[in-house]
Amino acid sequence: MRQKKLKKLGKKIAAIAAIVNVTIKRKLNAQQIYVPVVNGVKVGVSGEKWMSGVLRELFQFDKGMFYDVGINLGQTLTKVKTLDPSRKYVGFEPNPSCLFYLQRLIAANLWGGVLIVPVGLSNIDGLAELIVSNDTDSGATIIKNLRSISDKSTKLVPVFRYESIQDRLPKNNVSVIKIDVEGAEIEVVETLLPIILRDRPVIIIEILPIGKEAASLRSARNKQLVNMLDAAKYAFYRIAKTPDDKYAGVYRTDLLAYADPVLKDHIAMPIEKITLLEKVLTIASRGTQL
Repeated sequence: MRQKKLKKLGKKIAAIAAIVNVTIKRKLNAQQIYVPVVNGVKVGVSGEKWMSGVLRELFQFDKGMFYDVGINLGQTLTKVKTLDPSRKYVGFEPNPSCLFYLQRLIAANLWGGVLIVPVGLSNIDGLAELIVSNDTDSGATIIKNLRSISDKSTKLVPVFRYESIQDRLPKNNVSVIKIDVEGAEIEVVETLLPIILRDRPVIIIEILPIGKEAASLRSARNKQLVNMLDAAKYAFYRIAKTPDDKYAGVYRTDLLAYADPVLKDHIAMPIEKITLLEKVLTIASRGTQL
């Protein structure tokens, strides 16, 4: 009887939490930030701990602008602004539910130097179907048949080529690009090639593992992506992580097929900057996953 009452109470609390909007204080990178909770949705500031370690080292190398392609709820934005508040940040996000939350997050923390562009970057201008499992799904993708979702739905979202919107963006040098677009990396890299060739930024990029799910499609797209960046004279490094998801350094990789999702996060470096970058980055042994 007691267990049933506790279960009912738990459901009531969850239902109330889903409709109550509050702001909570959190610490990230020794800085206090304010995290809005909007209809039960909030950014997870404790996720992807390794990202803070990577950014802390890369930010020593160059003071240029940060491009965040695939912001979701602002997981990377919170790290950029707590590590280097003065760095200019431009983020691209097509999901309207995420965009609503991001405006609340930025306003709550009074962050300046932040521009949110409400579109997805692609190699076409138009509308695309965003496949989601929930309103703010961090695994949302515009690439069909890339992942199986039992309760999937779609949203029509705007996508644009970089050249179509570049006149509305700051003209500063771009030093770091983060790409987390759940399989649509080819389209993003293709449209950003002018910036990649001009500014030679470091690229932090998630590349989906090749397991049983859509293996042939993922493998083909991953190879195409590697070839594109190889032609642009970039070398790949894998981000090594500790068991508690903290940064353990980077190591050179040829991006052979892998199934373990822990191995999906990489840095692509311009080959002419490797010597200088290796002076600020922690270099781990090849295959290191502590």
